[in-house]
Amino acid sequence: MLQIETARFVQRHLKPSDTKAIETLRSWLADPIRMAPLNLPARELDHDVVARYVAGFDGRDRHLVGILGKDDSMLLGYRLLEINRLHARATLHVLIGDPVMRRTGVLAETMIGFYDWLFGEAGVNKIVGDIVAGNEPALDRALKSGFVVEAHLKQELRDQNTGRFLDVVRVALLKDDWMNSRQNTLAGY
Repeated sequence: MLQIETARFVQRHLKPSDTKAIETLRSWLADPIRMAPLNLPARELDHDVVARYVAGFDGRDRHLVGILGKDDSMLLGYRLLEINRLHARATLHVLIGDPVMRRTGVLAETMIGFYDWLFGEAGVNKIVGDIVAGNEPALDRALKSGFVVEAHLKQELRDQNTGRFLDVVRVALLKDDWMNSRQNTLAGY
C-alpha cells in the first residue's frame, strides 16, 4: 500500500472503506465548477457507486492516490494514474478538489515523493498528461515541474456543457528529465 508523507500531507491509495473521502469525492463529482476543468459532467452519485469505483483501482496498474491533510485526514485532491507496464509509461490526471488548497503548494510539496515513487519503485520511464487548452494554471504547474509540451491536439475533446470541441495540450516528463527537475522543485520550497 502506497503511503508518502510530507510536512503537511499524506498520499495513499484510497479504499472503499474511506467513508469521509468517499463523501468528499461524491461532493466534488456533483459540483459543476469542480468538474469543469476535467471536462466531466457533474453527477449526483450514490455512496456505494463511488465506493465501487474506488474499489476498481488495483494499486498495481491503476491507482487512485488521495492527497489528504496530515492533521485531519481530509481529502484535498487526488492523483489518478494508469501504468502501461509493457512501455513503462504512466498516464496521470490530477485534481485539487478543495478550492481553498489550490495555489497553496499542495502539488509542489507532494510531487517529489510521488514522482520519486513513480520513477523508482513503480518502474515508470515516462509520465504523460492531457491538459485542456486554456487551463493555464495547470499547464504552468506542469511546465514548472519539468514536463514538456509534446503535442497540441486539435479538437480532441467535446465540451460537456457546450458540445463544442476543445483542444488538448499533451505534456510529458521523462525519468531522466525528472532527476534534473527534481532539484529545481526542491529549490522552489
